[in-house]
Amino acid sequence: MIILNAKLTAAPGLEKDVESALRAMIPGVQNEDGCLEYTLYRDVKNPASFLYFERYKDQDALQTHQHTSHFQKLIKALDGKLANPTEETFYEVIDAIKR
Repeated sequence: MIILNAKLTAAPGLEKDVESALRAMIPGVQNEDGCLEYTLYRDVKNPASFLYFERYKDQDALQTHQHTSHFQKLIKALDGKLANPTEETFYEVIDAIKR
């Protein structure tokens, strides 16, 4: 299992544009078999800061996601609208509670 946290910060004045582009990803990702979770968050103290929490079945599923048309559309939609490059952090599950 692959976990990815992707932090994005909108450039000043472009928060709504960035939010709209990020939200537009959700319907496309919904149909990706290997994507187990794809949740978009906004920082409550900094409305320009967004976080995707992404969980994939495996590396192949992540690579498939990165090659979809909706992902490529997002990259184009965000061009010039972020305050800095996206911060990506990858994790692997080492233990968890089961319910």
